[in-house]
Amino acid sequence: MKNKKYMIFIIALIAMLAAASMAFVSCSKDKADNTADTETAAEEEEENVVDTNESFENGIVFDEEEEGADIVKVEAPDEDFFGSWEATSDMANYLYGNFDITINDDGTWKGNITETDFTGKWTKEGKDLHVVSDDGDIDLTFAFTESGSLVMQRDVSDEGGDEDFVNTVLTKKE
Repeated sequence: MKNKKYMIFIIALIAMLAAASMAFVSCSKDKADNTADTETAAEEEEENVVDTNESFENGIVFDEEEEGADIVKVEAPDEDFFGSWEATSDMANYLYGNFDITINDDGTWKGNITETDFTGKWTKEGKDLHVVSDDGDIDLTFAFTESGSLVMQRDVSDEGGDEDFVNTVLTKKE
């Protein structure tokens, strides 16, 4: 009888150990699956994230575009403004995406700014070339600086900015 009780005890003990190990294996598998699911979800999320810094950076930076830059304008004949210009800096890419403009000698201009076509007229006002679009959405000032750069200034005083102007350097297209 003792052997029979001993045998039942051993069988019960084995059954409990088997059940415990199955529960442990099942729990470990669920945890591994959850970890794998979490890692997969994290990888998918990482793939879907757009690195905004990377998309605007091309390494082109101009001192004139820095906050608080001291822009010293110089006289330039009208002819110096004529031709096709583009904004290529990191700041310009961030602000506009693209900025391409052609200034004509007949007092007109055309351009593509943030993937939208514009046309308008320009007038010379002292050292500045004042550019306004036909629809009134674009109102910019262009001037050459002591360093020879053509700087476009956009008045942002009505946009609540700390500065009165945002400066963007334009480079002549070949």
